[in-house]
Amino acid sequence: MVPSASTRATLQFLVAAAAGMWLYYCLVVVLNGFLAAIAVPQAYFDWFRRPRVELALAILHLAQALPVFVLVGAGVLATCRLLKAGTWPVLAAILFGMASYFLYSVVDFLAYEPANLPLGAVPYPKSARIEQLLHLPWWSVPTFAAPWLGFGVAAWLLLRNQRDA
Repeated sequence: MVPSASTRATLQFLVAAAAGMWLYYCLVVVLNGFLAAIAVPQAYFDWFRRPRVELALAILHLAQALPVFVLVGAGVLATCRLLKAGTWPVLAAILFGMASYFLYSVVDFLAYEPANLPLGAVPYPKSARIEQLLHLPWWSVPTFAAPWLGFGVAAWLLLRNQRDA
């Protein structure tokens, strides 16, 4: 028995949305966490000197964002190729999945206080956590933008190839 077109489209949407969630989780949350945990020698910051510490941080964040950018783009391209469906519906589903996991992580950050605080430490109040989300320092923009730019470049490549074919 062959599934109907609407069943197949629904299944493709669910698979593509799950792929988008997986891409965001694995590459933005996990990979960024691993990259952020790499110890940077103090000599790196000393080389930039005190007035240009933000420049040093911007370069670190850019280096951290490049693998995420490339791997998210590759993941979007691989998902579209794997599903062999229309480009627009799959891209929309992947973007939906990525945005869903992003919103989940924002709500998780705001709703739940960290459980592993040292004795006597007080978690930031919700107002401070909201401010942390809304006022990103300029040097952290590459880390925030990398997955969305990776998705955008992959979508552009797919749509360009579809238009040229």
